[in-house]
Amino acid sequence: MSPTVELLCAATIPIAFAAYTIVTNEQKSKTAEQRRQFDLRQAEELKQQKLYNKFINDTYTLHRDGELDEQAKPWAFANTRYRSAHLQWDSLRKTDVLHFLKDRELIGRNKCHTGCEVKLLEDIIYLSELSFDNIHLRSDTGSLVQLNLKCVRFQQVSLTNATFSYVNLNGVSFDQSRLNGGKFQDSSLVCGTFHSTELRGTDFDNSDLQGAVFINVDLTKAKLTEKQTNEATFYNTTMPNGTLISQSTTTKGPLTTMYVTATPPSLPPTSNSCFCDCRGRTRGVRGSKNSASTLVTAESSSLTEAFTITDEISLAAPDHYTTSASTPLTADCPNGYTLIDFESFTHGVQIPAGYYNLQWTNAVILSVDPADKSGYPAALTSGRHVAYNGGGNPMIISAGSSAIFSIKSFVAAAARRNNLSVTMEGYLSGKIVHSKKVILQTTLAAVITLDWNGIDKIRFTTSGGTVAFTADGKIIAMDNLCSAVT
Repeated sequence: MSPTVELLCAATIPIAFAAYTIVTNEQKSKTAEQRRQFDLRQAEELKQQKLYNKFINDTYTLHRDGELDEQAKPWAFANTRYRSAHLQWDSLRKTDVLHFLKDRELIGRNKCHTGCEVKLLEDIIYLSELSFDNIHLRSDTGSLVQLNLKCVRFQQVSLTNATFSYVNLNGVSFDQSRLNGGKFQDSSLVCGTFHSTELRGTDFDNSDLQGAVFINVDLTKAKLTEKQTNEATFYNTTMPNGTLISQSTTTKGPLTTMYVTATPPSLPPTSNSCFCDCRGRTRGVRGSKNSASTLVTAESSSLTEAFTITDEISLAAPDHYTTSASTPLTADCPNGYTLIDFESFTHGVQIPAGYYNLQWTNAVILSVDPADKSGYPAALTSGRHVAYNGGGNPMIISAGSSAIFSIKSFVAAAARRNNLSVTMEGYLSGKIVHSKKVILQTTLAAVITLDWNGIDKIRFTTSGGTVAFTADGKIIAMDNLCSAVT
């Protein structure tokens, strides 16, 4: 072997050994990193599962100790446990827990069939102000049976890039939430509400939007089909084509048959139609919304007179009544006035600013079930909806800056308490210029005639009364408000 070859061999061997060492070390490092990442994933998975199991066990303990009963409202301990765990869960556990909460009726508690029913029960676990970004809710059976999340309140939550596949979301509220990049695939959103909801890039795909309501939203970057835009109702909404819809001309979607046509036996035939509470008791006679109607409350063959309030009087029912088929339930709304019947929205919606050019504070919509044991059916004069003061707190209607308005009359009843005291104060430039107090009952509707002109605000304050039903609250139910903005 020549000296040159020997020299090359002597130089190559160390280089090859060094290269082998480097490659081997890189492979060992890569294997070690992969093992470390695997261990981290396993540790995180174990941590997530422990957090999930602990929450399930804690929920059982809360149930055993009565902390999930109605008497434990507002369920502070349950919500503290849930929120503490939620902040540590990954998107998979957040999804699993939503399944669990719905199955245990801790959310979406109302017995919803279509999703359009009256929703009177409050969720035990509150989802508001939490993040559900990137969750994927999907039915295990696909199109066979949709995942049941009916009537859940996703209010004031973040659902960025959330996906709902084959999910029944009938009656669900997404009010004031963020759904940017969300996708609804073959899901049902019948009577769902989207009030001031962020919907940039939201894809409704092949989902059912019958009776859904969109209020104060921008849909220019959302994906809706023409069929879906015909199914839903829009108020102060910018459509995908850039058109601004101030108010849908009709209320669309499925309307549950809530009234039975009948003729009161003690009244002569009339062109008006009657509606009943489905227990054999006639609730009233309905005519056109701009015409006078008659309230008749009958038990068997006896009739009860409705009252029109023009002075501060008590509506407590006397022992005997003088039956009158001509007593108006709804006072005429004269020329220049507008009849507000609250039929533009679905149940649970806060009336938005600008509705009929007025500003509304703590005014909430309720879909009335005639069979409901409350005073809401008594107040219902036309359509399906009434307005009420949320939580029994003061309700305010105003005309906004540099405007005044007038109130002619409205129909009202107490929702939960008999002998409910309602104080109404009319303001102009911060000063009270009108004041009136009435006493309402749960079984009698009343036409409250104010004839207040030149006010910029009216405040409704409720107090007193005696509890008439299981559910309580200092609540006034209102329908057919006759007003004019100048």
